Amino acid sequence: IGNLTNLSVLDLNNNYLSGHIPESICDLSPNLDVLSLDFNHLCPPYPGCVEDEIGYQETSECQYTWHISPSGSNSNSGTEGYPFSTIQHGIEVASDGDTLLVHPGSYYGPFDFMGKNLVLGSLYLLEANESYIDSTILLNSDTNLSVFINVSLTAGSELNGFTFQNIVFNSGIDEPQAIIYAEDASTTIINNQFDNFYLFNGGESAVIYCENSVSLINNNIFTNGSVGNGYVLGGY
Repeated sequence: IGNLTNLSVLDLNNNYLSGHIPESICDLSPNLDVLSLDFNHLCPPYPGCVEDEIGYQETSECQYTWHISPSGSNSNSGTEGYPFSTIQHGIEVASDGDTLLVHPGSYYGPFDFMGKNLVLGSLYLLEANESYIDSTILLNSDTNLSVFINVSLTAGSELNGFTFQNIVFNSGIDEPQAIIYAEDASTTIINNQFDNFYLFNGGESAVIYCENSVSLINNNIFTNGSVGNGYVLGGY
C-alpha cells in the first residue's frame, strides 16, 4: 500500500476489513486529502499517523501483540516499528487475550497484570533462542516492596523468557513477599531465570507464591538467592 504515493483519496468505509493496518500507510498519509477507515474490523495497535482517522472499528474478535523496547516511547502506538518503552504501560493498554512482546533490554518493576489474561514474554516466545532470556532483564529499584509481579485474578496469564536480576525486598512488612504473586489465578510461569534475589521479612516469603491458584511452573532456574523462610515456591 505504501507504493500508492499518488493517491489523494483513500476511502475504505464498510468493507469488513480485518487484521492490522501496515505501517506503510504512513508513507501515503501526508499526501492524502481524504482518509476514511470507518466501520471495519481493523485491530489495534494502529500506526500513529492514522489514529485520528481510524473511526469506529469492531474489535471484539481481535487479539493483539504489543511491542515493548527500551528504544520506544509510551506515546507510540505499540507496534513493532513504534514500540512502547515500559512494560506496565503495555499492560495498561492491553486487553484480555493480548500478547506483550518484550524486546531485549533492562526494565524496572514492579508490574501488575491488573487481573488481565495476558501473555508477557521476551522474543524467546518467537524463536526459543535462550539468548533472549539472558538479554531481557527485569529489575527492581525499590526495596520497599512486597510483590514484584502480581498476576492475581487472572485466568490464563503467562510469564515466559525473562531474567529476574537483583530483586531485593527489605520492606519489613508482615505479609507475604514474592517476586511473582498469584492469588485466585491460573497462570503459566516458564523458561525464566531468577538470579541474585533476596527476600526477607517476618511473614512468608517465596520467589513464586501461589494462593488458591492453579499454576504451571516449569523450566525456571534459581541461582544466588536467599528467601526468608526458605521457600523458592510457596503457597496453598
